[in-house]
Amino acid sequence: MDAPKITASIANPGITIDLDGQPVTGVRVLHAHIRESTGRPVLVLELDVERVTVNGEIQAQVTEPLRASLVALGWTPPTDEEAPRSGS
Repeated sequence: MDAPKITASIANPGITIDLDGQPVTGVRVLHAHIRESTGRPVLVLELDVERVTVNGEIQAQVTEPLRASLVALGWTPPTDEEAPRSGS
C-alpha cells in the first residue's frame, strides 16, 4: 500500500491539511518543521475529539470524517470487543 499523500497549505487563518486530495476535518496543526536527521517534514496535529472519558484508561470519541482520516494514515481502530460500550 502506498503512503497517503498529505498536503499542508498555509493560509489565513492557519494551516489546512488534505489527505489524498480530501480535506481533513477535526485536526489543527500545532507545529510544522523539517526533521534535520532525515530532511522530511514533520506535522504535530491536535485532534478535535467529541468526548474524552478518563476512568483508569482514556477513551476518545472522534467524528466519522476524522476516523476515516486516521485510518488512511495507518491507524487501526479498536475491534468491537475492544471498543467501549455506551454507558459503561
